[in-house]
Amino acid sequence: MAILANRYLVLLLLFAGAAISYFVGLKIGFWLLIAVGAIFELAFWFEFFIRQRRP
Repeated sequence: MAILANRYLVLLLLFAGAAISYFVGLKIGFWLLIAVGAIFELAFWFEFFIRQRRP
């Protein structure tokens, strides 16, 4: 059930990101979504390497 709820949350956030991009403008919205994606990617890798070092 938690996986299904996370799927709907992700879809809602993606829809919100698309709507924000449309309202802000294509060029600014594109770079904003790229920046948010990069932040999430860096957070994932940071957590991945931190957990690997712990015993």
